[in-house]
Amino acid sequence: MNHDLIRHLRKICDDDKLPLKTKLEMISEVLESFLKIGICFCEIKGKRWSYVIGSGEAICGNNRMKLTDNWGIVTEKNLGLNDDFQSCLNIVIKIITR
Repeated sequence: MNHDLIRHLRKICDDDKLPLKTKLEMISEVLESFLKIGICFCEIKGKRWSYVIGSGEAICGNNRMKLTDNWGIVTEKNLGLNDDFQSCLNIVIKIITR
């Protein structure tokens, strides 16, 4: 498990002064840096996924992952659900469900 990545994400998560969009932007940058792929966050409205923040290149990706009923991510490549990525997703879900 990549402890540096998890530590970065938890630090962002625990900063209650930051607005949600800022947190998502920071998370997108951290994930892109560690995983070497573009990731964007989308708000889900019915069947429509609306880009909110992150890599503009990732929005064209077909690797969608629904995080909650209202939020999802799109990645350039399929990351699968390895332990590192699942830990990251759990932290992100915690942030968007507060």
